Amino acid sequence: MYKKSSSRQLLKSSVHPSVTCSQSYGQKLPKILQASSFINMFMSIPLVACVGIFATLGQALPSPAAVVEVKPIVILDAQGNVESFANATALGVDIYGPMPDDAKFVDGHWEGEPGTKAHAWFRAQIDIDWDSVPEKEKEKRQGSSQMEVTMFTGDNCSGGFISWGIIDYGESYLTWDNMFSLGIGRRGIRGNEHLDLSTFAGDDICGRFVIRAVGGPGCANTPRYNCLRFWSE
Repeated sequence: MYKKSSSRQLLKSSVHPSVTCSQSYGQKLPKILQASSFINMFMSIPLVACVGIFATLGQALPSPAAVVEVKPIVILDAQGNVESFANATALGVDIYGPMPDDAKFVDGHWEGEPGTKAHAWFRAQIDIDWDSVPEKEKEKRQGSSQMEVTMFTGDNCSGGFISWGIIDYGESYLTWDNMFSLGIGRRGIRGNEHLDLSTFAGDDICGRFVIRAVGGPGCANTPRYNCLRFWSE
């Protein structure tokens, strides 16, 4: 079950018990949230999420001059159709309908493998431009002002995925395995919000800023990252 730990708890990863989320100043943070193992046919991705104000300190904050942004693109097939929509339709998946039954919910996040209906559905979600969706399709879904982020192990939002259905300000979401793309669903990133990606600096999994993600439909290919943090000014 996905739980937020109190400021005095310390939950260590069962896979990497010696690694904790540290502040940029080298101090160890007093709390870690165990988030589970992501299992697909090739690998297992144990996750932790550092929560709260300490997590805000835990990820390296770039200087304004150092910020590089990556923008998503919607991939089209040879016929000019949105590729993820066509792939989902071929599997009998209604991208505006409910999540397929083969999606796995583990400790607060969704995960799945390539070739499953769940993978096709989640992949399509990040390509939907909800501002242009017909009202009858919107009615299939209860609206939400909260944003979701889906992380992928491969380029072009391929490979195994981890989807955080709701992400909150001041929380960092971590994976020990390398991620190379991501997409944002439900809504875009607003003017005062930022989604920063980072990776290891020594034993600090969030210690080195990599790139900042920009909202909008589509998939963003990124340099390797292991940590994301959503925050507002």
